[in-house]
Amino acid sequence: MGQTRNAYLHVKGGTWKKVYNGSDAAFTVLTTLAAQARQTGRPITFREEPDGMVHEIYLW
Repeated sequence: MGQTRNAYLHVKGGTWKKVYNGSDAAFTVLTTLAAQARQTGRPITFREEPDGMVHEIYLW
């Protein structure tokens, strides 16, 4: 069964990181940045919190 606001990033090294899902706005921005990075092939850096989720993405 699907979940509201459920997405993961695939990062170097083959690891999957869950995108922060605490609010619609944050989730939308983070998934948009991740999709843009994927589409353009641009590198990202990200901040992961102790909850194991990505809370910030920096797209260069």
